[in-house]
Formats: sequence, structure tokens, C-alpha cells
Amino acid sequence: MAASRALSKPLSLRDLKRHLTWFYGTSHQYYLNRKVWFLSMNQAAPCGMMSSAPADVRSLDGLRNFINLALCQKENLLENHFPMTELELTRGGDCCGYQFTLHGPRSVKLSAVWDRKGNEVLFYDAVGKRFARTRLPHDVI
Repeated sequence: MAASRALSKPLSLRDLKRHLTWFYGTSHQYYLNRKVWFLSMNQAAPCGMMSSAPADVRSLDGLRNFINLALCQKENLLENHFPMTELELTRGGDCCGYQFTLHGPRSVKLSAVWDRKGNEVLFYDAVGKRFARTRLPHDVI
């Protein structure tokens, strides 16, 4: 009875990796890392994290999430699983926008540039070709 109760509780990724290591042994470490990576990618993102429409973007965090989602959808990547860097763009010492770069698998880099004055986002694919231009209806704070 106690064993069935323990199995019905969902496992964390750390516990899952420990159980798989026990089952397969340490010689299958590559397989274990791939299995845990695959399972972690299939978990749902926390509610309210992603802004799917430009109308939802009102803050810099919302802008980051919107750009991450748009770039991931362009290359059919899973959202929030690849690092994204940002660079503040300045003109005359004042911030005039940000450049966001998503570092995907196999050295794929997708970019987006947000222009603060025009309040629009320009999206660029892995070869540097612009594939979208989106005007944001609300100012980003």
C-alpha cells in the first residue's frame, strides 16, 4: 500500500534522473541526460509567463517573453529552453532600444531589435534576413 502511494506522487526531474541512473547504470549517462532533457522540455511553462500578442507587451519582461516566443516559433523551437542575451543600444548616451539574440541548438542565432522611439520590433532569422516587423500598441516601461 505504501509503495503505490509513493509511485502516485509525481517525480521531480532530479528524482527521475536518480531513478533512471539506478535502473540503467552509469554507463548510459548520455541516454539519461537526453531522457531528462526531453522530459524537462515537455513540461508546460508557468501560467502567465508568455505574451503571445503585441497588445500584451507593457514591460521589458513582457517584451523579452514576446520576443522569445516569436523567435522560437520561427524556427519551431520550444519556448524558454534556450538562452537569450540582450544588449542595450545607446545613442548619445541615452538608451534607444535593445537587441535580443536567441542562442538555439547547433549554433543557431536568431535576433530581434526593439526600437524605443518607434516602439517596434524587427525580427531577423538565422541568416540575418528580416522576417517580421511588429509595432507595439503600448509603450514599454
